[in-house]
Amino acid sequence: MKTVVFWVAVSALAAPAGADLFGTGDTQFTLEFVTISGRTNPAGDYGVVAYDYRISTVEITAEQWQQAGISGGWWSGQQPAASLTWFQAAQFVNWLNINQNRQPAYHFDGETFGLWSADQAWDGTNLFRHKDAYYFLPTEDEWVKAAYWNGTSLQTWTSTDNTKPIAGVDSNYNLAQGVSPWAVGSGSKEFNGTFDMMGNVWEFLESPWESEHYQPGTDRVHRGGSYIPGYGLESSARYSIPPDKAYLDVGFRVAAVPEPASLFLWFLGGIALHRRNSMPSTTTS
Repeated sequence: MKTVVFWVAVSALAAPAGADLFGTGDTQFTLEFVTISGRTNPAGDYGVVAYDYRISTVEITAEQWQQAGISGGWWSGQQPAASLTWFQAAQFVNWLNINQNRQPAYHFDGETFGLWSADQAWDGTNLFRHKDAYYFLPTEDEWVKAAYWNGTSLQTWTSTDNTKPIAGVDSNYNLAQGVSPWAVGSGSKEFNGTFDMMGNVWEFLESPWESEHYQPGTDRVHRGGSYIPGYGLESSARYSIPPDKAYLDVGFRVAAVPEPASLFLWFLGGIALHRRNSMPSTTTS
């Protein structure tokens, strides 16, 4: 049974509803999230996540990347951060956690990436992610569920009507916007409230290419397609990439545990249920 420790940060309460706040002063920025429910799940090989979590509505931007002060990266402004490695994306996620005084998700000794021990690992088996991490790269299951699960089935496309997006209108692929990604969120909103999970840039995922093959240098999964090709947008498409390679059309988005307010309501509900079940029964004659 998965045991997750949730952390609550006061700083996040200053952000707008559905958004978390990072940085200070001129380098401050917010990330907006949507919640994905764990109540229903597909029966297939991908997209099964039995807990609630959040995923960012858009990809991490070049401006946010620069505000975190991490080296590398490409593009500018509200375009997605790209030309960075999986290791660098993991360091950005660690920065998000550290900025809110939380547990870093990924184990680095300087620039060297390592694994967590089983007692520190997420669900005891995901040796990449710490069990107490609040922000993290989405696993392949978390990403697939957020992109394609409509509560009944895994759709082929992320669009609200499950049709292939129109290039340059709904999403950015096949060089519809020229030889660069567009500003994040420029396309059509997808049915779970996200943008650009089809096209714009490929997205690094936390998961190893081979299931449960948790080694520092093993290939990682990336999904979603990019502004260059017309393939990879559909739910059946998955590809591998070395964690130390960077490409102009590969970026990432982040995931997180549920909002503190939701956790508090869940906690109160648990207390109420416990009290109800603990009350002595009464009979009348």
